[in-house]
Amino acid sequence: MSSTRLPGKVLKEINKKPALWYVLKRLSQISQSSIYVATSDLEIDDQIVDFVSQFNNVTVFRGSHTDIVQRFNQCLESIPDINNDDIVVRVCADNYMICPSIVMKAVNIISNQDNIDVVNPFINTELLFGCGAEVSRVGIIREIYDLTRGCEQHLKEHLFFYAYNNPSKYNCVSLPYDETLTHQEINISVDTIKDFEFIRTWMESIGVEACISYDYDDIIQSIVEFC
Repeated sequence: MSSTRLPGKVLKEINKKPALWYVLKRLSQISQSSIYVATSDLEIDDQIVDFVSQFNNVTVFRGSHTDIVQRFNQCLESIPDINNDDIVVRVCADNYMICPSIVMKAVNIISNQDNIDVVNPFINTELLFGCGAEVSRVGIIREIYDLTRGCEQHLKEHLFFYAYNNPSKYNCVSLPYDETLTHQEINISVDTIKDFEFIRTWMESIGVEACISYDYDDIIQSIVEFC
């Protein structure tokens, strides 16, 4: 909630529903997964905890506001029976229209290739920005946590900055993309008030049900027509 560029962006309303509602509804379409909202321990984020309490299938974890690596690692360690091979999908809550199909492409890649440490759909910019999520394994995050304890602060402010800054140690790959669905000029992530106003206007034009059900190709077609 304390975003400096757009305060409160994760709970801003669209169609009279908080933005985070759409993120959680869309992620719930991914089968055999558990959803955790890893927010900070700042008082301002009590609002997120209160909101998420209405979801029976979502667990809240609270941790450091500034050390994101620690927060994620502690969240994972709070999960019973978790092991190093379990897959972790890091979702940004400002990606209101995250696409389950794009997430699953990344999951399938890392599930089938043991030599890949992180799948980042945005290393190549051809994909619609804001449609996917970084995917890794519990063991990699545990390792990154241990290695960043004595590092500069900026390496603790993003879960995978350490991996991206050590390409000889970590194999980080992007997603293959379909050239027919390339629209890198479209951004569906929300970072500024301008981003939010665009996404809000478009999402309200298509309605709540479409905001839940639209996947990658639907989103592109709809936004192209909207613009």
